[in-house]
Amino acid sequence: EAQQTQSFEGVLVLGQKWDQASINAAHALNQELIAKWGRWQFMLLAVPGIVAKATGKDATAQDWPAYEVALAALQDGIKADSINLVPQLWPNLAGAYAGRLCNRAVSIADSPCRVKTGALVGLGNKPVDKDGIPLPLATLQTLEQNRYSVPMWYPDYDGLYWADGRTLDVEGGDYQVIENLRIAYKVARRTRIRAIAR
Repeated sequence: EAQQTQSFEGVLVLGQKWDQASINAAHALNQELIAKWGRWQFMLLAVPGIVAKATGKDATAQDWPAYEVALAALQDGIKADSINLVPQLWPNLAGAYAGRLCNRAVSIADSPCRVKTGALVGLGNKPVDKDGIPLPLATLQTLEQNRYSVPMWYPDYDGLYWADGRTLDVEGGDYQVIENLRIAYKVARRTRIRAIAR
């Protein structure tokens, strides 16, 4: 019903279990919103963070290499340029990313990978794996290479920042980073309104 009254730039989906079929279903929903309502929206999907402590009979605690392998497999082979996968390494990470995208101090053409708008705030301590090892920068780099939108930090520079806002576009695609997608979608939304008026 919200689509009948508002045009949103993006959708943040929390609290879901994701597999390849459900990620593809989210992209199919995105394409349906474009076709049916002319709603050009990106989707931020919050995927689970690391399982540091096994709870329940089917749960298995993970170390960082096992987590990297699991997330690499989750996105493997999917082409969905409207989708951003955000691992919930911190409980509020997807919200911090969405807030970074909403920062009015910069334009939609600016990458979330910037330090001029300041460090991320309110995340808390680095998460740890089953062995108590804090999140290493190498894990974030591996996740980013596997098309996840993740934070990062710089050696010798205080603060936690964002890496590129990666989408599930194909290698070499025009919309591998969210700022390119946001520009195209904004133009499409404005063009639609102008076309209706003619």
